[in-house]
Amino acid sequence: MSVGSQHETCTTVRARARMMGFKMRLEAPRKGEEPPCLVVRIRCSVSMSAETHLVGGITRRFDQERRVGGARRFTVQDPAVLRSEAACHAAVRRMLPQLPQLAEYYGHRADEVQLWDGCVPPGLVAGIVREVAAGGAHRSYVCDVWMHVDFVSVYSEAKALLLSCEGAAATARAGADILARRAGQCAICMEELLGEADGVMGLPGCSHAFHRGCTLKWFQRAATCPSCRRDMMQYLPEMYRLWHTLE
Repeated sequence: MSVGSQHETCTTVRARARMMGFKMRLEAPRKGEEPPCLVVRIRCSVSMSAETHLVGGITRRFDQERRVGGARRFTVQDPAVLRSEAACHAAVRRMLPQLPQLAEYYGHRADEVQLWDGCVPPGLVAGIVREVAAGGAHRSYVCDVWMHVDFVSVYSEAKALLLSCEGAAATARAGADILARRAGQCAICMEELLGEADGVMGLPGCSHAFHRGCTLKWFQRAATCPSCRRDMMQYLPEMYRLWHTLE
């Protein structure tokens, strides 16, 4: 795994949206045209920050930037979208990754439903469905939305260390004899390793084996082997170890 792909694997993104303004009105149909059932115009500002969770319980946070983009227009042709909050929510969620100020950073995550669910401002979907129910479903509407999204990118050094140790152990075939037997006891949880083939890993250099989930929790506290206290930080790419030199 490359350093760049490892960093993304160890990074989760959280989003929280706020609705700053909402206005909805009926739109008169143009002569000779079949109007969409809904036009949504979204103006969105974005704040971005980053958190780094280091081994040992240290957290560092950096505010990166704030961006404001112009309004973007979306059309909805299917009236079924307006008949339920679930359908309307899904339609709005699909619009958001297309906003330029969001697509630049997170457009490649467009299929991550949980991330984009967090970008839908509370009250927006209910407001659209409520207005349509009051005005009638067979009409054309325009919805203007002003919203703000706070994105937080969270990097886990413990997970990066876990992946680095797995990669080093696989390359050196460290602990192959232990992992082949799948036997013994995890020194972290004191449960048997037998039968946990998919959840057992051996550490590089010392070949001690533990449950993978237990190892991740251990690495959140210390970058050592739980059994022999061998330093595992040496297996983390150097550019990530530099976080520990920052004050």
